[in-house]
Amino acid sequence: MPKTTIKKGLNKTFTEQLTRENMQSYYTARGLSWDAEVFFDRLKTYENFQVFRGKMQIGSFSLSFFEDLCLIRDLQIQHSA
Repeated sequence: MPKTTIKKGLNKTFTEQLTRENMQSYYTARGLSWDAEVFFDRLKTYENFQVFRGKMQIGSFSLSFFEDLCLIRDLQIQHSA
């Protein structure tokens, strides 16, 4: 099995598509609309990471830091991963 690694950075296209797909049922159930521009604006304020299995990106996550606190803002992994 290929090694799973984490790299700091952001693949905007991959992350937006994965998050939108993973969150689709949540948004639909609550009558919400996906707004990619708002999503990208929020990502700018976080530290973003990419998750790979071998050379294939399978996920991403975002963190925000405060003086004495670190928050996981978003964590998305492909269903088939």
